[in-house]
Amino acid sequence: MKTILGLMLTWMVCLPGLASAETQAPAGQDFSKVSDSLLRMRMTSELERKKKAEGELEFLKRELPKAQNSLNQIKTQQLDAVQLPSAISAFNQDFAKVLAVVKKGGSPSSSDYRLIEQRIGDLFTWGLIRAEDFLPRRNLRPETPALLQELYLEVDRAEDPPSWARVRPLTLLQSTIRQSYSGPPTGGRTGDDPLKAALLSAESLAAEVAPKLFEDLLKQDKAMAEGLWQALINRIQSTSTDRQHEVDAANNAIMAIDKELLGREAKKTEVDSNLTLAIYGMVFVLFAIYLATRWFSLEIQTIIFQQRTLVEMIGLAFLLLTIIILGTGQKIDPAVLGTLLGTVGGYIFGQQIQSRRNASASDSAQPPVLPEPKVALTQKQLEDMVDALKRIAQQGAGGAPPPTSDAAPAAGAAKSPPPSV
Repeated sequence: MKTILGLMLTWMVCLPGLASAETQAPAGQDFSKVSDSLLRMRMTSELERKKKAEGELEFLKRELPKAQNSLNQIKTQQLDAVQLPSAISAFNQDFAKVLAVVKKGGSPSSSDYRLIEQRIGDLFTWGLIRAEDFLPRRNLRPETPALLQELYLEVDRAEDPPSWARVRPLTLLQSTIRQSYSGPPTGGRTGDDPLKAALLSAESLAAEVAPKLFEDLLKQDKAMAEGLWQALINRIQSTSTDRQHEVDAANNAIMAIDKELLGREAKKTEVDSNLTLAIYGMVFVLFAIYLATRWFSLEIQTIIFQQRTLVEMIGLAFLLLTIIILGTGQKIDPAVLGTLLGTVGGYIFGQQIQSRRNASASDSAQPPVLPEPKVALTQKQLEDMVDALKRIAQQGAGGAPPPTSDAAPAAGAAKSPPPSV
């Protein structure tokens, strides 16, 4: 009986192979050894990855037109052909007037200095484009998205616009005049007038103040701003391409995982139907074995029911069914399922081998049958046996039975006469 159960176990072990036969994964993706729970976790991760990448891609699509618009604005910047010449002429005239007074050792009035400050402001207004207004912002707000901060901070803005360094003497003169409004400057050597020193330092640049100077500065500032915005646009486009690839990769992974899960579900449905038939077949076989015991000999029936062999076989069979159902239903890890089946199989075949060993050991250890010991007869028993043998011998010869009395008649004694008639 246990041999039959062992064969049934071998047949049942082949059933998990139906559940483990999965659909092939797409090229480049191998999910055959990944459990369903891990696949669903991977699906969730890929969905989140796709959502994040799509959000950043939409943000980049909105930022790209802004950057291109800023680039177009910087390209179209031109100097004011009407206001700039008059501002240059007024500056040169007033600056030369004040410079002549200083060189003669005089001290220009505060109104003269304020007029110079105003002329410098007009030059900056009409001769420079304020390139910093067209450059990417350095100081981003804390609420600025991390991706935008990364894009803008990666743009190289280590240098200031070229016009800043070129017009620095005029900028210094302008700031010095403004500081003089609050009172006499402090510091410096005695007799050293900061206003005069700033005025003299700007003399060489003032001699170059002309439309050509500002045209050259405009070209340099525009070239720098255009380069920065073009680098930012390239960065946005490159990042957009990366995010698009990330979205495509996430979509491919989602499709592959979805296809794998659908394939497993279809295969599981097929396995469940086959498993149902196998369970019905196994129950039928067990019931047939139980009915077949009616035609077994009485000795075999006694062994089956007294040693609980049939009960053990049916119990193990349903235990195997439970393990297989839980295994195919993904309720038990495949590694644990193999361990359980191996344990049950080892128990069944181990019990059979152990019973054979016990039977062999009992046969070899049975003691030999000793003859019964002989019992000594008494004198009286021997005499009775001799008398019995004598009577048997006389009866066989047809003689009269021997006298029952112990004393025999005397020799020559007269016989009693026969009775009269």
